[in-house]
Amino acid sequence: MRIIAVLVLFISSNSFFVDELFRFYEPVTEDVDLDSLRYDAAIVLGGIGDVDLRLKKINFTYSADRLFQAIRLLKQEKVKRIVFTGGSGSIEFPEKIEGLYVYKYLVE
Repeated sequence: MRIIAVLVLFISSNSFFVDELFRFYEPVTEDVDLDSLRYDAAIVLGGIGDVDLRLKKINFTYSADRLFQAIRLLKQEKVKRIVFTGGSGSIEFPEKIEGLYVYKYLVE
């Protein structure tokens, strides 16, 4: 009985065995050529920067890469438009509407 318990513990704690076991349950998917795909829009979630009301501009933070990747896809003509979902997440400063400042950045 102890041998079986040690064997089960060894197999379940060994990542190679667990990965190979789980591989049987994963569905087989087709390979898709991502370079040939085109989309109507790229949806970019907000929270990519801080709005500076004094300078009336947005200061991008570390999350801004998702906007820059969408701009790259737009320039490569893989998407037709960018949909940005940034609003004001502040109760104290409801005028800090991120989407307006991102739009201003994009059209400049």
